[in-house]
Amino acid sequence: MPIPDRINPEDYHYHVYDYDNSAPFALSDAMGLHNLRCYSLVLDLIYLAGEAMDKKIPNTALFPLVPYTAENRKIYVLHFGGDPNRRVLFTGGIHGRERIAVEIPYLIAEYLIKNYPDPADEKPSAKQQEIKNLVDNSQIFVAPMLNPDGHNYATKTDRMWRINRRILTAKNDFTEENEFSKEQWGYCQYFARQYKTPPEKKNDLIDGRNRYYFHPSQASAGVDLNRNFPGYMWGYETYGKGVDDKGEKVSFHATSGDPTVSKRHESYFGPAKNSEYETKAIMDLFTRFGPFLASIDYHSYSKMILYPELAKNDANVVRMAQCMRELTKIGKESKYKCGRPSDLLYPGFSSLMDYSYKRAPTGPSARKPYAFTIELDPEYGNEAVGFDLPEGEILNTFRKNIRGALALIACAGKDIDRDRTPLCCGQFADWQVFNRGNILPD
Repeated sequence: MPIPDRINPEDYHYHVYDYDNSAPFALSDAMGLHNLRCYSLVLDLIYLAGEAMDKKIPNTALFPLVPYTAENRKIYVLHFGGDPNRRVLFTGGIHGRERIAVEIPYLIAEYLIKNYPDPADEKPSAKQQEIKNLVDNSQIFVAPMLNPDGHNYATKTDRMWRINRRILTAKNDFTEENEFSKEQWGYCQYFARQYKTPPEKKNDLIDGRNRYYFHPSQASAGVDLNRNFPGYMWGYETYGKGVDDKGEKVSFHATSGDPTVSKRHESYFGPAKNSEYETKAIMDLFTRFGPFLASIDYHSYSKMILYPELAKNDANVVRMAQCMRELTKIGKESKYKCGRPSDLLYPGFSSLMDYSYKRAPTGPSARKPYAFTIELDPEYGNEAVGFDLPEGEILNTFRKNIRGALALIACAGKDIDRDRTPLCCGQFADWQVFNRGNILPD
């Protein structure tokens, strides 16, 4: 069975981790809260790896990260390509409810492998040769579902579940070593540091910190993995602006120190840096194979290309974001916005993007990696669609993002022209991806 041609919107469906009696590219029975028919991510990745091996793509491997998740699922990484000195990473699904964030990195891998020329083909097209050059001159790592437990729970139980599913316990999490102090009768207290607390929240603070006083039995399952990486400003609460049920503007916790059952808990940064199985596994990937010269962590939603707070003055990273932004425009579609999280959404620290940017190559001539978070469709403020992007929009979202992903691979590790469109971006500007799906342009 070849990788299917996906030209029309109805050819695209969401993935789940796996389902009973699954097969490659085969849809499940109706499942979950929305009765979706889904593909098995595990089996589709296995098939892609086999196809890559058949085409003799160098260094092809599919492997699970270690440790496994709290519910014993594996975070799979598909690895393929030639040059070990130019490693590029595409990830998604670190938040359980963000379905489209799983699809785009998966579809990038499928696109590259499907369109890599077969060794038996003596006359590959010019576009096939470009794909071959990209793959052979890079090593590409794709991990589409970094939070399989959370994704499973969001599919079947709580549609808006964002975090992972590890049970927080007094024995392992709420200890003095993790900055919690034990009070009488087993209660704990913790004082969360603050970053630019809104004026209306300052009266809630004690000595400039937020105090959480709770019994460990009140803690909820889960940690926001995208707030759990070690690095700049870990453990600080941050705030964003939103609108309440009455239409009034309110501040909300964009990063929270609250481990108990509450709305704030969905952005809980965890009892310690790197406290979660998934975080440890992703960091181990960087230890074994990194640093990555370029990376994108896909999320939903808002149509934004975000770069790290610490990259504000990194002209190469800013320019690369602008180049990818230009490539998101297809026909009359509006471009994605680009900027730092604090410019476009809210301050957010200790994310995978931050960690990737921090893990820079060493040496006197080394430059910081191109590290981005891309918030996919729909646009910011479209709560009517929000995290439930219809399956019919998967194709449209993919075609907006595939050229930027190809450009990132081509530009990885390079200083780029800040005044004109860099060649590594410009070479994809004329790729006519409209109505092509996963088929290369002519």
